[in-house]
Amino acid sequence: MRNIIKEYSKENPKERNNRAYFIKEARKTAFEKNKKRKDILENLKTNTQTEKEKYNNEIKKLQKLQHQLDLLSDSNWNKIIHWYERKKLSQDIALQKHTTKNTKQSATEIENNYKKTQNYFSHQKTLPEELKDIAQQVDKFYEKKKDERMADKTKEQIEKQFSEEYLSTLSVEDYKLLLEKYSNQIVAHVTRQ
Repeated sequence: MRNIIKEYSKENPKERNNRAYFIKEARKTAFEKNKKRKDILENLKTNTQTEKEKYNNEIKKLQKLQHQLDLLSDSNWNKIIHWYERKKLSQDIALQKHTTKNTKQSATEIENNYKKTQNYFSHQKTLPEELKDIAQQVDKFYEKKKDERMADKTKEQIEKQFSEEYLSTLSVEDYKLLLEKYSNQIVAHVTRQ
């Protein structure tokens, strides 16, 4: 296979360079898209965590206010003495409940948005169609070249080149070239016989 690639590269350097340039550009845009996706997801994840933290803080504030109100309302005497403070705490609790509700809605919306975006990106194709088409074209081209290379050889010719007598006359370099010339399947099949 390497020999086919080398030979083709030498035969058609301009076409090869054009194809290589197109592949590089398509890969570059694919990597940029993936990086943007990762950045978007990371930002959404950070925003989701921030909103959850805000919501938890709002809940803690609400619980603290509720606890203060409970302390001031533990007896009738305290209710009378701390009437004004209890009224102010009740208003603060109502305001805090409203704030907590809004924060929870915001956190839920951001989390849902994060999940939708993550789901959307996971269902998108990671490899652009152009690259898939090119990969298929390249594979077909090299298979065709390999078939063309083997088309002029008959079974008898291949067996003759792998006979014991012929192999014993070859140098190591020639033997290496012979092995590179044929696919692994042919070499394994002929040498087993």
